[in-house]
Amino acid sequence: SNNTQQDWLMLSGDYKYNLSEIKNYNAFDCLFIDGKNRDFVIKDLELQSARLNIKPYTLKKTSAKEIKL
Repeated sequence: SNNTQQDWLMLSGDYKYNLSEIKNYNAFDCLFIDGKNRDFVIKDLELQSARLNIKPYTLKKTSAKEIKL
């Protein structure tokens, strides 16, 4: 199986992703949605998350910093 397990996934790039397709190959518990995505992309990801019982965190008003270790 090519399925992998992650604790979280962050989506950015202002692209309309298919979360059910991503879940088929990469299991994850939490979804972070980059606030740089346009509002309709964020809304779509939030709706998909609700259908898949994934807890989304939208970083639109609360910023986050990526630290590469």
